[in-house]
Amino acid sequence: MLCDMRPTALIRLFRLALLTAGLTALNCSVADVSPPAQTISPPTESVVSASLTGPAVSPALPPDWTEKRRRFIAAENAMKAKDKKTYARLTEGLSDYPLWPYLRYRELSRTLKTHKGPMTPLAVDVRAFLQDYADSPLSTHLRTAWLQQLAYRQDWSNYLQDYQVNNIDDDKVGLRCYYFQAQRSIGNASAAMTGARELWLVGTPHPSGCKALFNWWKTTADFSDDLIWQRFQLVVKAGEKTTALRMQKELPAEFKQRSVLWFDYLRKKPQQILAQPELTNHPDGQILASLAMQQMAIKDPLWLYVRWDDLTRTLPPIDHAIRDEARNRIGRTLAKKNHQKSWEWFESLPPSAVDVELGTAQIRWALRQADWQKVLVAIALTPPEERSPERWRYWQARALDMTGQPEMAHAIYAEVAKERSFYGFLAADRLGLPYQFNDQPLPVPQELMDKLQFDPTIQRMNELAILQREADLQAEWRHAMSRFEPTRQMAIARFTRNWGLNLMAMTTLAQLEEWNDLGLRFPMDYAPWVDDHARKNDLEPAFVFAITRRESIFDPQARSAAGARGLMQIMPATGKWLAKSTNTKWPGSNSLDLPETNIRFGSYYIKYLLDRFDGQAHLAVAAYNAGPGRVRQWSPELCRHAPDVWIETLPYLETREYIAAVLTYIAIYRYRMQLPPVRISRDLGMPTSITTDHRENTQMLSCV
Repeated sequence: MLCDMRPTALIRLFRLALLTAGLTALNCSVADVSPPAQTISPPTESVVSASLTGPAVSPALPPDWTEKRRRFIAAENAMKAKDKKTYARLTEGLSDYPLWPYLRYRELSRTLKTHKGPMTPLAVDVRAFLQDYADSPLSTHLRTAWLQQLAYRQDWSNYLQDYQVNNIDDDKVGLRCYYFQAQRSIGNASAAMTGARELWLVGTPHPSGCKALFNWWKTTADFSDDLIWQRFQLVVKAGEKTTALRMQKELPAEFKQRSVLWFDYLRKKPQQILAQPELTNHPDGQILASLAMQQMAIKDPLWLYVRWDDLTRTLPPIDHAIRDEARNRIGRTLAKKNHQKSWEWFESLPPSAVDVELGTAQIRWALRQADWQKVLVAIALTPPEERSPERWRYWQARALDMTGQPEMAHAIYAEVAKERSFYGFLAADRLGLPYQFNDQPLPVPQELMDKLQFDPTIQRMNELAILQREADLQAEWRHAMSRFEPTRQMAIARFTRNWGLNLMAMTTLAQLEEWNDLGLRFPMDYAPWVDDHARKNDLEPAFVFAITRRESIFDPQARSAAGARGLMQIMPATGKWLAKSTNTKWPGSNSLDLPETNIRFGSYYIKYLLDRFDGQAHLAVAAYNAGPGRVRQWSPELCRHAPDVWIETLPYLETREYIAAVLTYIAIYRYRMQLPPVRISRDLGMPTSITTDHRENTQMLSCV
């Protein structure tokens, strides 16, 4: 209901930055990924609020920039209107304004497009800009445009002077093609041919800028028909159907018949390929059989499972990596479907062939069967890199506890309890240990913060944030993160949080793998409204903060792909129902963007879900994420499993992670608000100390 947020391109890029950091669900979580910063300054004082950790950041905006900001915007408009006289008047004395490079960049970009005659005179201005603003992403944009213009005019002398071989921004395929053309122009044919071959043998379409280089290369003795066939195979493997069809016309006669089965693969007909009797004798039989099996494992693992023995007996030898991946996909599907042959298939695989996803799927299968001995076996067979996270160490301890090995269980619990996470807190509950919050403010000296107020990059970012120039702000952030050393990157996290850019601050922390500054990671914006509406609904403010933190990172303008809106991500239809339920006139969907309205409705909805599910927090949280209907569908499992097992074995990964994150965040917000600790296990209705018999706890549950 209130998930799957994709409001802008900025958010998608920051979401990618977090996902590729390899984060887990809690200590470094996709919970940290959410919409961009709010544009409304939130109230922060409340009886529930606590001071943010770390020193306050002094304002980075010099007092006279308000007027220069106005003139900058007016100058932009004059440039668009081509009013040169007004533009000249407005830009006089504006060169010290942080965003002045943006005007200068646009001037030069326009000149590049309209300039006639030799490029050398213009090169002076371009190179001066590239030197003066090397700390800005604008220098990268201008260099690319400059190189493209030089290539278009075949000014290879200037191109070779400005192209940087080791510059990642110049590594674009089109610019590299131009570079090798330039090499050919100075008589370095060997380098040009080597570069052409490297650029040719890829599975992706070539940019138009490579056409001249390839046309020349094809006339040399370095080119052969076999290179066309090699590229054709790469293109088909990459799934580039349009490019493959075009290339088929270029294939020499000896390869045309050979390409038929490749097109069957491209048209996603793996069953036809696997059923071909002549596949064994086909010159590409082994690779095609491997690719078809790989495709079928993705498309229909159960089809492959039923025919596995016959296929592996009749097909050419399958690539080992693809064979193992297919077996793992089959195993994951069997485990997720609770197939009766799931364990048998799992045990048939050699340990070296088991991947992380199959191992974890099989652990959850064993948990669903309440077969604790098999839980231990599955954990032991899971690759070591996944065995160490506290999630699986916790379940190892649980399984040891349930199989009569308490001493070993307690030793593992004690280690896991050192972590600030859902599983760390559950482990602490098992031993009656205090939670370890490991709260450590970023080590950023105040002197550095004071100095960086006047750093051109920080000043540009501040101005772009004020002007809500999201794309430019993101580009400046990315450029800064690639240049700044770690302490300055930490300072960026502090600055952006101080500006209200919560997502950018947390993305910065994610890139740095700094997870322990809880003041930065867990804001308490809008605290007076949270406190007021939590009290009115007999809720803990920590509960409301936790949901808001997970849903939007306190962005009142957040939007989900499904249409949920605001701080607590409420669907308009739900908002209309909530207005009726609270005897409030429904003012329309836009009202959900108002922080106070969204918090009022969201708090009421949490209370409604808690009442509906008999006060069981994990069920209410699950319903907030996936909807009450789905929780009802999952309810039969409630009578069979302890709450932690029920959460771990839910069919939706997102909901599993959501429940764990929110319950953990509740504990963290209690800590931040300096409240007496309340154990997560108590909220779940689970045993909370070693004095309890952990082998018998399902009777504590109420079934929905």
